Amino acid sequence: RNWKLNVAEGVVCADSDSEKPGEVYVKLTQGRFVPHSEFEKGVNIEINGVDFGEPEKVLAPESVSYKEAISTKATKPLWYCSHWWGLSVLDFVASCEEHTRLRKLDERTSSYWVCAYANRQHDLEKEVAQENIAETAFYKAMQDSHGVLLILGRKAMPFQRIWCSFELYKTITSTVDVPQNDTKSKRDKKDNQDKVTKLTLDIAGVLREDGEVRVHLICEEPLPAEPKRAKMVREKNF
Repeated sequence: RNWKLNVAEGVVCADSDSEKPGEVYVKLTQGRFVPHSEFEKGVNIEINGVDFGEPEKVLAPESVSYKEAISTKATKPLWYCSHWWGLSVLDFVASCEEHTRLRKLDERTSSYWVCAYANRQHDLEKEVAQENIAETAFYKAMQDSHGVLLILGRKAMPFQRIWCSFELYKTITSTVDVPQNDTKSKRDKKDNQDKVTKLTLDIAGVLREDGEVRVHLICEEPLPAEPKRAKMVREKNF
């Protein structure tokens, strides 16, 4: 626990032995055990009311992500979700469902990359703590996706999160070369090279009013088979 709240709870399965003194094996029941470096005020391990101080290291060799727990099949993301963790899970799911419906995606094959479910939360060092940001799970997933779905609640909190700002920056600035005769793509002509934005950006705004969830979608281009005027009407209340 730290100075204010319980960070994690678990059942002690085995105490330290002579070969590995100071180690405790715990079956996690709630939260996430973290080393002292992740909390400014520090976290202490308490067993049967006895304070054993701050853990130097926390290892979870058998941890899996939520995605791995429900499916062992590797899945390439079609859309990358940029969001903040304070949004209701039900509202988040409703946003993805409405996005799938409006873009006429196959519910059986459409896939959304969500950091909370795709990363191993008990082994984040391997997922996030990389000197080169291009080696993080976040960046790799974004580059493998067709586009980014930014999900906003009433207060648009992602715009106050530095990581979401980074995701939006990479979405807007990531480009790829296109053939000279490609007239369908939006181009950025610079240094005599034709480039097109690699990632599509869709923004979903979700509101809950009188117990009902309403999701509005705004995007750069019209949706499949959508006339431009229909796009204007659909987005006017965003």
